[in-house]
Amino acid sequence: MFGEQAIRIAFAWILIERFQIVGLIIAYFIGLLTKDIVAYFVNHKLCFPQKFYAWQSLFAPLLAAAAHYFLLRWLTGFIWKGDQITSVLIFFIGILPSFPVFMFFYGFFGGWDNATLAELKDAVELTGALRPLAWVVWASTALGARISPLHDRFPITIREAALREAEALTREKVKL
Repeated sequence: MFGEQAIRIAFAWILIERFQIVGLIIAYFIGLLTKDIVAYFVNHKLCFPQKFYAWQSLFAPLLAAAAHYFLLRWLTGFIWKGDQITSVLIFFIGILPSFPVFMFFYGFFGGWDNATLAELKDAVELTGALRPLAWVVWASTALGARISPLHDRFPITIREAALREAEALTREKVKL
């Protein structure tokens, strides 16, 4: 965390004069990305071997983000009239209602395999007051996966080992 903050401060100091507030955002992402990459390799070396699923972690989200962007860009270009009302409407659309659209695209581009999609559905049942929102996220993802030619082509291969480990840890729990 200290290294992440030091990187952010250093890059903010370097970038803020030229890019102003955008420089702060760039510095934030450089620090965060650097910390995440270092943490990945440290965890791989010291804790347990990491497996990186490029399709679920990189390619499917990038394809979904591009499709989401172009759809929202078209929609917002269509409705924006240069006034405050349509600006607020566009902000609202981008904040909450567009999330299921992204999840649909993520499912469509093969981000979920059958097992993880079933696990997501089980997770919806664990939610409380936000269950309707969680269900919309799952349903939009499941719809995208159902019509996807890429669905289940990139399965998560460590799932069974993770489930065995979770079961073993559950058995080791100490009752209070």
